[in-house]
Amino acid sequence: MLLRRYPLLRFWALRRMSSGGEERKEITKMLAHYNQLLVRSGYIEESLPRSFKGIEEFQTYTRSHKFTDENTDLEGLNQVLLKPAWSIIDRGGKRWRPIICVLIAEAFGYSLNAVKEVAALCEIIHNGSLIIDDIEVESLVRREQDSIHRVYGVDWAINAGNFMFFAPMKHILDSKSISDDKKLGLTKIYMEEMMSAHFGQGWELLWKRPDFKKTTVPTEEQYLQMVAMKTGVLTRMAGRMTCSLLDLSPQISTYLTDFTQKLGMAFQIQEDIVSLREAKTLQKQSKDVKTSETSNDWKMSLVVIHCLNHLKSQQREELIQLLCRNPAQPKDLIQAIDLFNSTNSLQYSKNQAIKIIEDAWKSVEHIPVSYTHLT
Repeated sequence: MLLRRYPLLRFWALRRMSSGGEERKEITKMLAHYNQLLVRSGYIEESLPRSFKGIEEFQTYTRSHKFTDENTDLEGLNQVLLKPAWSIIDRGGKRWRPIICVLIAEAFGYSLNAVKEVAALCEIIHNGSLIIDDIEVESLVRREQDSIHRVYGVDWAINAGNFMFFAPMKHILDSKSISDDKKLGLTKIYMEEMMSAHFGQGWELLWKRPDFKKTTVPTEEQYLQMVAMKTGVLTRMAGRMTCSLLDLSPQISTYLTDFTQKLGMAFQIQEDIVSLREAKTLQKQSKDVKTSETSNDWKMSLVVIHCLNHLKSQQREELIQLLCRNPAQPKDLIQAIDLFNSTNSLQYSKNQAIKIIEDAWKSVEHIPVSYTHLT
């Protein structure tokens, strides 16, 4: 079928992730194929080693190694840095951010090998951000296992998560296949987008504080700006860095940057909806809600913001009281979701995510087919 034959159509096919039936099965299979392709390539290991095997390898990461040689405690660094990092990577995940890099490359006649450094960077940074985020929001579970800070301690987790922000960029800067001009451009993109990610995370952390929740409700526009920076920025970075690496035109880069950012935004909105529904299902089955990927308190998701803006004063105060409980009580979950349903906030948020996706596709539909590998 065409979906298999043309790389660009595989790229376009992501549009139909909300579809059902055979289309969805085909796309899920396609994403699983790319996931395995990335894992088998070994490119993630090239950017972040599973262990430091010797002094020479370790010295490629630092110029401050002066006082020890054979007695350098590399095994200690393997335990404190690389073991926690690979613990979360090996748990799997969708890996759709690096897959986006590959699909863009294929659409313009390139392969995974052409964007391997950027694809690996996007996956490693994303996993590092999960380690840090789980600490900040006191999340107990990540990918059906205890969060990394619960396994290795908060101190090791912070150090490992931060190391994952830097190691893959160092690999790019050391690459002999990337020109100095491109390295400078990639570094600029990396710095801009990583700062934006911290701006977005900062807003979300501010809004989750009980004293803020009691006095202020962010507007939907403020929420969209936050999520564009928090979640949309990593997919945006994937798009920008891939376009830069492949020397795509500024116009095409603009289209793809807008497209990838909006994908990330829609993903976050939908992920919040799914998390609520999964937690409610576990609660109804009398299972521990803490086995799902929920934090110990409520965040200001689009669902919550819409609901607060449409409840009557008494119910609004009731929801605010629920939102301010830390840790959140599983028994309160059903009550909160009933309030969300009373204002149709879950469906409203889903519709907004769909609208963002449709807007995203309008961006890339401007790209002429003559620019792609279909010609």
